[in-house]
Amino acid sequence: MQFILMALCLMGVSPDGNVNDGVISNWSPVDAAIEFTVLETWNIDWSANCLGLTTWESGSTVNIVFSSSTGNELNSLDPSTGGSAGAIPKPSGSLNGFGVAYNESLTTPIWHINSWQVGDLFYTEDQFSTWQTMANPCGTGGRGMSFDGEAYWQNNSTSLVRFIPGGSSQTFTSMAPSQISGIAVVPGPTDDTHVMVTTYNDNVSSSTPTTVPR
Repeated sequence: MQFILMALCLMGVSPDGNVNDGVISNWSPVDAAIEFTVLETWNIDWSANCLGLTTWESGSTVNIVFSSSTGNELNSLDPSTGGSAGAIPKPSGSLNGFGVAYNESLTTPIWHINSWQVGDLFYTEDQFSTWQTMANPCGTGGRGMSFDGEAYWQNNSTSLVRFIPGGSSQTFTSMAPSQISGIAVVPGPTDDTHVMVTTYNDNVSSSTPTTVPR
């Protein structure tokens, strides 16, 4: 299996399409026509400072779970109403609690959150009744989180880290021209995975296919 990185980030790009600053090794923006269709919008006036998010799907129920920084909660949004579907306090010591993801199991879900400036991963195996911690392979720089069906992804500055909690990890350095903030992985059209990231300090969108080892 190969992984393809598509980074939505900001770099200095001249009118002829050439990168004029922020150049990093193996970074080559490509032309791509991407169209977005807005299916729905929600005014979330019941939460603030939203960070990472994921979806929880159980039968016909689909909720959007996201981390609230100042609210110190994991919130759940009901897409059918745009209203809250409940909130869970984040574990003690998790501070801002940046990214959130789970193992996509409906029978035995294991939820993870990371926390920028805290060198632990926080996880719960009993639907948020209790939380446990383990060392974060990203150290204190973990932002964003996503699950690819086998392992989790995080970012640490401009690097990506693919890891199995409590097990092995792989670090891919210099994957974006500035600090990565969010990350998502989705299945590709063949036997690959598409990894998408956003960056915090830049404002020009670019993408590049990058093959990295499994």
